[in-house]
Amino acid sequence: MNTVATKANSRHSPPGKPRIVSCVFQGNEAFTCRWEPNSDGGLPTNYTLLYNTVGEEEIHECPDYLSAGPDSCYFNERITRLWQTYNISVKATNDAGSNLSDPHYVNLKEMVKPNPPMNLSLEVKMINGIMYMWTKWSPSRWVNDSVLCNYELRLKSAEGKKWEVRKLHSFATDVNKEKKKGQLSS
Repeated sequence: MNTVATKANSRHSPPGKPRIVSCVFQGNEAFTCRWEPNSDGGLPTNYTLLYNTVGEEEIHECPDYLSAGPDSCYFNERITRLWQTYNISVKATNDAGSNLSDPHYVNLKEMVKPNPPMNLSLEVKMINGIMYMWTKWSPSRWVNDSVLCNYELRLKSAEGKKWEVRKLHSFATDVNKEKKKGQLSS
Protein backbone atom coordinates (compact mmCIF):
# COMPACT_ATOMS: atom_id res chain seq x y z
CA MET A 1 0.00 0.00 0.00
CA ASN A 2 1.37 3.41 -0.97
CA THR A 3 0.73 6.20 1.53
CA VAL A 4 1.11 9.82 0.50
CA ALA A 5 0.29 12.66 2.87
CA THR A 6 0.36 16.16 1.40
CA LYS A 7 0.14 19.78 2.51
CA ALA A 8 -0.92 22.55 0.18
CA ASN A 9 2.20 24.07 -1.39
CA SER A 10 2.40 25.47 -4.90
CA ARG A 11 6.09 24.83 -5.77
CA HIS A 12 7.04 21.80 -3.73
CA SER A 13 5.75 18.28 -3.50
CA PRO A 14 5.96 15.34 -1.11
CA PRO A 15 8.99 13.10 -1.58
CA GLY A 16 8.86 10.18 -3.98
CA LYS A 17 8.41 6.66 -2.67
CA PRO A 18 11.73 5.23 -1.39
CA ARG A 19 12.71 1.68 -2.33
CA ILE A 20 14.35 -0.93 -0.10
CA VAL A 21 17.15 -2.42 -2.21
CA SER A 22 18.67 -5.04 0.09
CA CYS A 23 18.79 -6.60 3.51
CA VAL A 24 21.90 -8.68 4.23
CA PHE A 25 22.46 -11.01 7.16
CA GLN A 26 26.07 -12.13 7.46
CA GLY A 27 25.55 -14.94 9.93
CA ASN A 28 26.92 -13.00 12.89
CA GLU A 29 23.44 -12.35 14.33
CA ALA A 30 23.27 -8.79 12.94
CA PHE A 31 21.89 -7.50 9.65
CA THR A 32 21.73 -4.36 7.52
CA CYS A 33 18.99 -2.98 5.26
CA ARG A 34 19.66 -0.37 2.56
CA TRP A 35 17.26 1.84 0.62
CA GLU A 36 17.26 4.18 -2.37
CA PRO A 37 15.75 7.62 -1.84
CA ASN A 38 13.46 8.95 -4.54
CA SER A 39 12.72 12.56 -5.52
CA ASP A 40 12.90 14.95 -2.57
CA GLY A 41 10.09 17.15 -3.94
CA GLY A 42 12.43 20.15 -3.89
CA LEU A 43 12.64 20.14 -0.08
CA PRO A 44 14.97 18.72 2.57
CA THR A 45 13.77 15.16 3.19
CA ASN A 46 14.19 12.85 6.19
CA TYR A 47 14.10 9.05 5.90
CA THR A 48 12.92 6.82 8.71
CA LEU A 49 13.14 3.02 8.63
CA LEU A 50 10.20 1.45 10.48
CA TYR A 51 9.88 -2.22 11.36
CA ASN A 52 8.05 -4.80 13.39
CA THR A 53 8.08 -8.57 13.49
CA VAL A 54 5.17 -10.39 11.87
CA GLY A 55 2.42 -10.81 14.46
CA GLU A 56 3.65 -7.87 16.55
CA GLU A 57 1.63 -4.65 16.47
CA GLU A 58 4.22 -2.24 17.91
CA ILE A 59 6.22 -0.37 15.25
CA HIS A 60 9.90 0.35 15.96
CA GLU A 61 12.34 2.80 14.38
CA CYS A 62 15.76 1.84 13.07
CA PRO A 63 18.13 1.40 16.01
CA ASP A 64 21.30 2.55 14.19
CA TYR A 65 21.46 4.77 11.10
CA LEU A 66 25.23 5.32 11.34
CA SER A 67 27.11 1.99 11.47
CA ALA A 68 26.31 0.77 7.94
CA GLY A 69 26.64 4.09 6.09
CA PRO A 70 24.18 6.39 4.35
CA ASP A 71 20.66 5.25 3.46
CA SER A 72 20.91 2.18 5.67
CA CYS A 73 19.89 0.72 9.00
CA TYR A 74 22.01 -1.64 11.10
CA PHE A 75 20.32 -4.15 13.41
CA ASN A 76 22.78 -5.44 16.01
CA GLU A 77 22.65 -8.82 17.73
CA ARG A 78 20.69 -7.44 20.72
CA ILE A 79 17.79 -6.53 18.46
CA THR A 80 17.96 -9.33 15.91
CA ARG A 81 15.68 -12.31 16.46
CA LEU A 82 16.88 -15.10 14.18
CA TRP A 83 13.62 -17.01 13.82
CA GLN A 84 11.33 -14.02 13.22
CA THR A 85 10.11 -12.46 10.00
CA TYR A 86 10.51 -8.69 9.88
CA ASN A 87 8.15 -6.27 8.10
CA ILE A 88 10.32 -3.29 7.07
CA SER A 89 9.32 0.01 5.40
CA VAL A 90 11.07 3.34 4.83
CA LYS A 91 9.16 6.59 5.26
CA ALA A 92 10.31 9.73 3.40
CA THR A 93 9.08 13.01 4.94
CA ASN A 94 9.44 16.67 3.95
CA ASP A 95 7.43 19.84 4.66
CA ALA A 96 5.00 19.03 1.82
CA GLY A 97 4.14 15.52 3.04
CA SER A 98 5.39 11.97 3.25
CA ASN A 99 5.58 8.75 1.28
CA LEU A 100 6.07 5.16 2.44
CA SER A 101 7.99 2.43 0.61
CA ASP A 102 6.38 -0.88 -0.22
CA PRO A 103 6.76 -3.27 2.71
CA HIS A 104 9.79 -5.53 2.58
CA TYR A 105 9.53 -8.85 4.44
CA VAL A 106 12.80 -10.22 5.78
CA ASN A 107 13.21 -13.76 7.05
CA LEU A 108 16.77 -14.01 8.35
CA LYS A 109 17.11 -17.76 8.03
CA GLU A 110 16.33 -17.48 4.30
CA MET A 111 18.72 -14.64 3.52
CA VAL A 112 21.94 -15.63 5.21
CA LYS A 113 25.06 -14.73 3.24
CA PRO A 114 27.83 -16.10 5.42
CA ASN A 115 31.42 -15.11 4.96
CA PRO A 116 33.42 -17.81 3.20
CA PRO A 117 35.12 -20.50 5.27
CA MET A 118 38.75 -20.01 6.27
CA ASN A 119 41.83 -22.24 6.09
CA LEU A 120 40.48 -24.32 3.20
CA SER A 121 42.62 -27.27 2.15
CA LEU A 122 42.02 -30.04 -0.38
CA GLU A 123 43.90 -33.31 -0.55
CA VAL A 124 43.41 -35.94 -3.28
CA LYS A 125 44.04 -39.59 -2.33
CA MET A 126 43.90 -42.80 -4.37
CA ILE A 127 42.74 -45.79 -2.33
CA ASN A 128 42.22 -49.14 -4.09
CA GLY A 129 41.95 -47.38 -7.45
CA ILE A 130 39.28 -44.95 -6.23
CA MET A 131 40.02 -41.24 -6.04
CA TYR A 132 38.93 -39.51 -2.83
CA MET A 133 39.09 -35.83 -1.98
CA TRP A 134 39.56 -34.80 1.63
CA THR A 135 38.55 -31.22 2.37
CA LYS A 136 39.11 -29.34 5.60
CA TRP A 137 38.06 -25.83 6.59
CA SER A 138 37.17 -23.62 9.52
CA PRO A 139 33.97 -21.59 9.59
CA SER A 140 34.22 -17.85 9.25
CA ARG A 141 35.02 -16.14 12.53
CA TRP A 142 31.53 -14.57 12.38
CA VAL A 143 29.71 -17.91 12.49
CA ASN A 144 28.82 -19.02 16.01
CA ASP A 145 27.69 -22.37 17.40
CA SER A 146 24.00 -21.49 17.03
CA VAL A 147 24.27 -21.26 13.23
CA LEU A 148 24.54 -24.40 11.10
CA CYS A 149 26.02 -23.70 7.67
CA ASN A 150 25.87 -26.10 4.75
CA TYR A 151 28.80 -25.78 2.37
CA GLU A 152 29.39 -26.61 -1.28
CA LEU A 153 32.71 -27.08 -2.99
CA ARG A 154 33.10 -26.05 -6.62
CA LEU A 155 35.77 -27.94 -8.58
CA LYS A 156 37.15 -27.52 -12.09
CA SER A 157 40.23 -29.02 -13.69
CA ALA A 158 42.79 -26.59 -15.11
CA GLU A 159 41.67 -27.51 -18.64
CA GLY A 160 37.96 -27.77 -17.82
CA LYS A 161 35.26 -25.29 -18.68
CA LYS A 162 32.48 -26.50 -16.36
CA TRP A 163 32.42 -26.35 -12.58
CA GLU A 164 31.40 -29.45 -10.65
CA VAL A 165 29.52 -28.81 -7.39
CA ARG A 166 29.89 -31.15 -4.42
CA LYS A 167 27.91 -30.95 -1.21
CA LEU A 168 30.05 -30.87 1.91
CA HIS A 169 28.96 -32.53 5.12
CA SER A 170 29.72 -30.58 8.28
CA PHE A 171 30.30 -32.01 11.68
CA ALA A 172 31.35 -30.44 14.95
CA THR A 173 34.16 -31.70 17.11
CA ASP A 174 33.31 -32.37 20.72
CA VAL A 175 36.52 -31.17 22.36
CA ASN A 176 35.73 -27.79 23.94
CA LYS A 177 33.48 -26.96 20.98
CA GLU A 178 36.44 -26.39 18.66
CA LYS A 179 35.95 -24.92 15.22
CA LYS A 180 33.85 -27.05 12.89
CA LYS A 181 35.65 -29.15 10.31
CA GLY A 182 34.21 -30.75 7.20
CA GLN A 183 34.67 -33.62 4.84
CA LEU A 184 33.71 -34.23 1.25
CA SER A 185 31.94 -37.46 0.40
CA SER A 186 33.04 -39.23 -2.73
